[in-house]
Amino acid sequence: MTYQDRLNRNILISRLQYFFVSLLFFMPIWYAFEKQFASPSTLATIYAVTYLVSVVLELPTGALADLIGRKYIVCLGYLIQGGSWIFISQSQNVWWLWIGYSISQVGFTFVSGANTALLYDTLKELKKESIFNVIQSKNELVYRIGITLAGFTGGYIFIVNQRLPYVLVGVATIIAAIITWFEIEPHIDSEKFTLKNYIKQTRIGFQELWKTTYIRDFSFYYISVGGITWYYLFFLLNVFMTDVGFNPVHRGWITAVNSMLVAFVALMVTRHKLLSRNATYIFFPIVMLFGFLFAPFLTSLAATISLFLIYLAGITRFIFLDQYANEEFDSKYRATAISALNMAISFVYFLLSFSMNPILTRWGSGWVMFTLGVITLFTTVPSTIILLRKKVS
Repeated sequence: MTYQDRLNRNILISRLQYFFVSLLFFMPIWYAFEKQFASPSTLATIYAVTYLVSVVLELPTGALADLIGRKYIVCLGYLIQGGSWIFISQSQNVWWLWIGYSISQVGFTFVSGANTALLYDTLKELKKESIFNVIQSKNELVYRIGITLAGFTGGYIFIVNQRLPYVLVGVATIIAAIITWFEIEPHIDSEKFTLKNYIKQTRIGFQELWKTTYIRDFSFYYISVGGITWYYLFFLLNVFMTDVGFNPVHRGWITAVNSMLVAFVALMVTRHKLLSRNATYIFFPIVMLFGFLFAPFLTSLAATISLFLIYLAGITRFIFLDQYANEEFDSKYRATAISALNMAISFVYFLLSFSMNPILTRWGSGWVMFTLGVITLFTTVPSTIILLRKKVS
């Protein structure tokens, strides 16, 4: 097999990765399982504090990936994550959740940034980087198929055995690690690892976020969209579905249907180039505002629309905006720069988790969503206006 053939195989392997890590059988039931060991506010605190691991490790692990090799870092990250889910499945008290999610975040930071950079540099070496968003939308379709299967079955598996969904997620993630080992590292901008290079890589990679005024404004916009929607996807989504009155099986069906709808929308938009860059920038704040602001006043049926809208914004961020992010960053520092963006998103998530806790405890998840809409109005909307006035430099 030639080097070019192996590079093309990376694209197939990335698709298989997306499928196996999408088998999140615990997605519709994690709240029902974990609230046996902690209150909703305690769970929010656990996720927020353990997410600090991402804030601390995102940048250094991204730099390691740029210097040592993305596939090795991603492979290790999946192994760590897989082990953490199996550990959480055996939880006896709240301390198991503290430990398990801390370990999970270590694995997450190894994968975050490095995986996207590996795929983009593969396409760049094949001179196909212009279709990165198309490839990502196809990967996202595969991911949504996996989420759909896991969503449909997760609630039923939970009824049979409450711990089994987490075990199955762990096994699937370990399989993703094994598959990753068969990828090849692109030759673009490879550099030998030394401590001096590592420090330099971290510093310059972080500076990528503001090397021009356009990239600085784009980074702020990206962090605003990513931080708000990630808090929703990672924590609030399941809480809101539970508060509205959906049981584990219903939550699984809603998750599955939303996943397929989002995948279809993303594929159609990227394949037919339905959104220009400026239209994409406008798309996110509009969808977020409509999804968040009306949440406290919705019936169960109407709430499904709100759930879909924010799900759409949160997921397509990885497809629509990552294309633009990768275009702006140099190959040599790409994983580091993307990790820096993810680090900032993790910090926003951390801040939102603590600041939203009093609202969640006193008024419920619907009013938390309304508050996120207000935050969107005062952060994402102004950053969108500023970005629309800029030209790509």
